[in-house]
Amino acid sequence: MNYIGLRGEEIAVDFLKKRGHKILARNYSFKFKNGPKIGEIDIITKHQGVLHFVEVKTLKQARNIAFEKVFKP
Repeated sequence: MNYIGLRGEEIAVDFLKKRGHKILARNYSFKFKNGPKIGEIDIITKHQGVLHFVEVKTLKQARNIAFEKVFKP
């Protein structure tokens, strides 16, 4: 992971902790049994009995970009 991505995750973790989230895992990789890695979840938290799976996107520059343009299905 590059410095900007790591820094973005650190900011996200601080943000979540300040709001009462318990950090359960970071950069959690998963795969099917005996298979290759198929994905990663940046941050997993628990808050008020609910699990949260967080994907962090960090931009190099602050821009006036609509949320929908950064996150695409």
